[in-house]
Amino acid sequence: MKVTAATAKPYMVGIDLGRETCQVSWVSRSQKRTMTGRRIGYEPETYTRTPGRELCDIPVCMLRERESGRWLCGEEALRCASQTGQALTRGFYEAALEGRMLAAGGEEVNPSMLLSLYFRSCLQLIRRQVSPDQVDTLCVCVPVMEPGTEEVLRRALERLELPVRGLVFKDHAGAFFDYVMNQNEEMRRKGALLLEYRGGEALTLGRLGVNHRTNPVTAFASFETRPFRRQASPAEKDAALLGILREAGIQDRYAAAFLIGDGFAGRWMQESLRFLGQGRRLFQGNSLFSRGAALSALYASGAFAPGDGIFFLSGGSLTFNVGLTAFSGGKETYVPLLDAGTPWYEARAEEEFILGEGTGLDLALTPVDGSPGRILRLELEDLPERPPRTTRIRLTLSMPEAGTLTAEAEDLGFGTIFPASGRIWKESMKL
Repeated sequence: MKVTAATAKPYMVGIDLGRETCQVSWVSRSQKRTMTGRRIGYEPETYTRTPGRELCDIPVCMLRERESGRWLCGEEALRCASQTGQALTRGFYEAALEGRMLAAGGEEVNPSMLLSLYFRSCLQLIRRQVSPDQVDTLCVCVPVMEPGTEEVLRRALERLELPVRGLVFKDHAGAFFDYVMNQNEEMRRKGALLLEYRGGEALTLGRLGVNHRTNPVTAFASFETRPFRRQASPAEKDAALLGILREAGIQDRYAAAFLIGDGFAGRWMQESLRFLGQGRRLFQGNSLFSRGAALSALYASGAFAPGDGIFFLSGGSLTFNVGLTAFSGGKETYVPLLDAGTPWYEARAEEEFILGEGTGLDLALTPVDGSPGRILRLELEDLPERPPRTTRIRLTLSMPEAGTLTAEAEDLGFGTIFPASGRIWKESMKL
């Protein structure tokens, strides 16, 4: 059905699902704001347990109530566990990813079912502000997308039979990009930093850079985890953070820095803040990823486009187009196989074509970031001798892991004239 102003629903919802906590944000089509340069943006809102305070975290835990048999989620589960001494059920998202049943309350339960119930509970928390039947598009983001992630999340949401028009799935890098694309022109031009510290033994440094020398303009987001001493004194923690920032080489780059997590509470990072604040704006809060996910849903709905044609490349996506020149349809032509921007876990192509002269395949890797192109040569050793253009090849491309491209070719012969040999050749390239 074509979406019009009359049929479109007003709200987009973003859920940030972490290992220990979850957050829910939403944005309305009517929540527009004018920024510098008369640019239009949107301001998402985030669920908080206490109005006026940013207590956004919803515990990722569940508990089955003894008397009613009802599953309790989040804060409700924590309260019941405190009162009754029952054990909390955690790790249901991870169990669903691994495809195993989960022990809970003396029985084995389907983790996908628990994940569905948890999502339902999260949506119930914002029911006063956003009725489920008024949600157009829903986005769930997780720290890292991997093989099977989207399938697990989609299956859990489809159990709920939500009346939404679209489901979107992002990793933190994608949500970060979509959040920044909603900001002012300077941030969209120079990019932004992200520091996440939840008070544990590790700190995450995220960078979103924009390269205006490429056509199209490309943006890159990357995240790295650094060890961080929770028990150190305030001065030691400040010095450690300052050392990380200096080592990262951010002095004259990025228009803003976002500090996320309760670990940044207090006044222990005075020198680090001075360093960060040199030439850039600073923001502190806890809900960037869920807000970014809400904006991802907004963009996916077609209600708003961030514009400028910036091409986003996350740390795990292809930074180049892949193709080769082969005979197809009776003539030599360029055959596109993989597109830049495709997440590595979705990168797969299968194509059949006629081999021309020689016994090798040259895969052309054409970067979109302005760097030189590369060739991946797949030599078909011991291919049966045949006249040119009488060998059909099935080529399959995949990425078994981030940073590795695998090419597999199979000899299909040429009908009954030149039977298939059954030979298969395989080559991998570190990217």
